[in-house]
Amino acid sequence: MPDTPPPPSGIDKKIADAVANEDYELAAKLKKVKTQP
Repeated sequence: MPDTPPPPSGIDKKIADAVANEDYELAAKLKKVKTQP
């Protein structure tokens, strides 16, 4: 298992799912949310 910390509220998984569905607009929105303090 990788020793990376779990993403906050599963946002990384949501981004991965969005990209997998070729929903790059949603992925970009989620990335913005993820980078907010």
